[in-house]
Amino acid sequence: MTWIPLAEQLSGGSDDVIYEACRATERTLITLDLDFANPLRFPPGPLEGIVVVRPRRPTLAAVRATLMSVLGELKSRPLKGELWIVEPGRIRAYDPPEDGGTP
Repeated sequence: MTWIPLAEQLSGGSDDVIYEACRATERTLITLDLDFANPLRFPPGPLEGIVVVRPRRPTLAAVRATLMSVLGELKSRPLKGELWIVEPGRIRAYDPPEDGGTP
């Protein structure tokens, strides 16, 4: 997993630009932005994964604690092509329909 440097000027960029940058560079998108939790608008399949972090409070310490609480899951669950909604102590993973239709 790599971080997008601020030098790439994606901070504050449109959701579509950020999504495309992650797809093109094969990066995992980790965000607090709930727009990325919509798999119809931002399908996780073409990405290395999408992680939407949902801490109890939007502070740096709470975000860090929320991510740390599920870090062990990365060892046993592949993230590639997945959408995870990460909350304190749990992961809700998007399960796309078998037939490829809309959820």
